[in-house]
Amino acid sequence: MSSILKYSRALALVPLLMMAGCGNGEPGEDDMRHAIQTQFDKANEATRSAGGGKQIVLREFKKLSCAKVNGSAVFACTVTLRVDGPWLNNAGGTTEMKFTRADSGWVFVQ
Repeated sequence: MSSILKYSRALALVPLLMMAGCGNGEPGEDDMRHAIQTQFDKANEATRSAGGGKQIVLREFKKLSCAKVNGSAVFACTVTLRVDGPWLNNAGGTTEMKFTRADSGWVFVQ
């Protein structure tokens, strides 16, 4: 095998190795959005079951940063979000939320 072919194969692995280290194991924005939406879906189902009307709707969500909480599998993440729902007329802002990985994926922890 020529040295050029060996070199090109080695270079092909570089992007894969870089991607494997991305995020340092922290949840991505889509993971976090899904975890929050799952919580809202549960709350909305409880509201429907009780005969309630207006549902909680996630209007905006953006991950700003995450840091692992020392000695745990929890990540404390700073996010910006905007929600609509009962008593929540387009409420939102920047806040810290905590997430951990479960068998089903990332979940919001209180």
